[in-house]
Amino acid sequence: DTGGFDTLPANNYDLHPEWGRADFDRRHQFNLLGTYSTFWDLRVGAIFSLRSGIPYDITTGYDNNYDTAFNDRPPGVTRNTGNGPGFANLDLRCSKSFRLSDEHSDQRRLEVGVDAFNALNHPNYRHFVGNITSPFFGRAHSAEPGRQLQVSMKFKF
Repeated sequence: DTGGFDTLPANNYDLHPEWGRADFDRRHQFNLLGTYSTFWDLRVGAIFSLRSGIPYDITTGYDNNYDTAFNDRPPGVTRNTGNGPGFANLDLRCSKSFRLSDEHSDQRRLEVGVDAFNALNHPNYRHFVGNITSPFFGRAHSAEPGRQLQVSMKFKF
């Protein structure tokens, strides 16, 4: 019934509409993780994530009930009624391991890897504008980072 200790209710005189979904509530979530190793010491891996959208609060942008807080909601609208779009992400990894010692000793190895985060470069939006008087109502004002590539090297001894 609250977004945290630093949030105010939309109407201090009626707290019933404050009962609603939590700010971080995702109704559905699916994760698929896997790795595959070949006989050339080549390893590939993937993490695939799908999630339903998170809720956001819809407000008028005015102080309709004169409680000095400009976070009032339209009549009949409860807390976190709006719902943002879902989340989809694919992370990939490919690595090759090199043996640096003789064949009978598996002590020293060098592993070189390449990671692709958000490999499909899919936009995943967050933090939606819920003020109905705003020209940006229902739009996101931030997003998860786009595709990122990373090269790594690991020495095992």
